[in-house]
Amino acid sequence: MKNSWRNFSPLAWGVLLTSLAFLDCGDRARCDQLRQDTLSELAAWAQCTSDQDCVALPGNVNDCTGVLSCPFAVNAEHRGEAEIRMLNIGEDSVECHVCATLNCGVSAATSCDAASHQCTIVQTTFSPAGRPVDSGVGDSAIGDSRTDVETDSP
Repeated sequence: MKNSWRNFSPLAWGVLLTSLAFLDCGDRARCDQLRQDTLSELAAWAQCTSDQDCVALPGNVNDCTGVLSCPFAVNAEHRGEAEIRMLNIGEDSVECHVCATLNCGVSAATSCDAASHQCTIVQTTFSPAGRPVDSGVGDSAIGDSRTDVETDSP
């Protein structure tokens, strides 16, 4: 009985490996669905009409969906709901085998984007000389992580 694993037939091994492959696909589909659901929730929480509507939340680095892993902005009316989701997302996404990783900004300043009516995190960019530059580019609440860097004029 010591080497009972050697007694498995090739068919049994094939069934076992196929089952594991299907489990992995199931996790991937679950993670994709969790990511889409969280993106939808975030878009709803971020609806705004003015800059005063928006508050920043720190994000959760344990979020393997990548949606709430960086700081994000929401309407203050949805802050409690968003905080609970942010705190639980690490546990909810633990089955995601490949974590989405982002390059998070460091700003906590928020604004309400006039075109999309979504709360955004306003990113601070730095010139080559190390001075902050207002680029006018913000991270939307749903994960836009673009930043622009301006150069100092001589």
